[in-house]
Amino acid sequence: HGSRPPGDPVRSVPGPRAQPPESGADRRAETIRNKLVDICEKLQLRLASVERFVEERLNGKNHSVKGEASVARELIIQRLNHVREACESEEQRLLEVVHAEEERAQQSILTQKSYWSESQDKLLGIKAYLVDTLTKMDDATLLKLQSDVFERAEEAEGILEPQDSDKLNFNPMCARSHLLDSLWASIAMICTAGVKNLHIDERTINQSLILSDNKKVLAFVTKKVQRYPDCPERFDYWPNALALESFQSGIHTWKVDVGKSCAYKVGVAQNSLSRKSPGPESRLGYNAFSWVFSR
Repeated sequence: HGSRPPGDPVRSVPGPRAQPPESGADRRAETIRNKLVDICEKLQLRLASVERFVEERLNGKNHSVKGEASVARELIIQRLNHVREACESEEQRLLEVVHAEEERAQQSILTQKSYWSESQDKLLGIKAYLVDTLTKMDDATLLKLQSDVFERAEEAEGILEPQDSDKLNFNPMCARSHLLDSLWASIAMICTAGVKNLHIDERTINQSLILSDNKKVLAFVTKKVQRYPDCPERFDYWPNALALESFQSGIHTWKVDVGKSCAYKVGVAQNSLSRKSPGPESRLGYNAFSWVFSR
């Protein structure tokens, strides 16, 4: 056995260092870090998805929107130009028709004026001749010329009594146009600027109808009871009611909400419409005194 030289230190080979035991805080922190890593990975995926959406979808949609908007604008311009051209053409045609009808009526009037002016002069001449015959011709001459006198008098019989004629009137039907009527009706239906308020005349309401407090809403009830006093204006048989507001002429627009009603009538009627009869003379839309849109 060898001996250790005197004075040499004692050496030992170090082994693996012992790790300190993990605390609960360390484990929680590690868990949080792992969760944050997962979140970051998900965020990265989300960012990639957003980037693809922006590049592929939004940019594509932006291009598509511009294209579709351009097509829509062109379609609007094209259609309105077509409508404008059709309206201008129809306007020109109708004005020419009206002018031609005006000239025709005026020419007829001038022709009649000329004819009756000549007839008037002829009648005045015959009358003057007969007056002279009565006042200046002696009996012998009258007896001698009586055939000539009566022949001259008979000339007046050939001039007939003047009569009025439709040919002397302007025909307003010449200005009727299906295009104009359709456009006017469409504009009247969609234009709500001049919409008027209507209030129901309680005196006209049939007993089958109930009127709201604001006098604007009518409801039908199947059981007829005496809700309103009898009066000359009230509809006794048919479930009708008239508005308080009336008009004599002009263009009038109303907006009527029929709700979910399965049956209704909306229209106009003359004030002379019968109220008491069970027949068609009191039924809205079944006589010459009313017109309705019904369902």
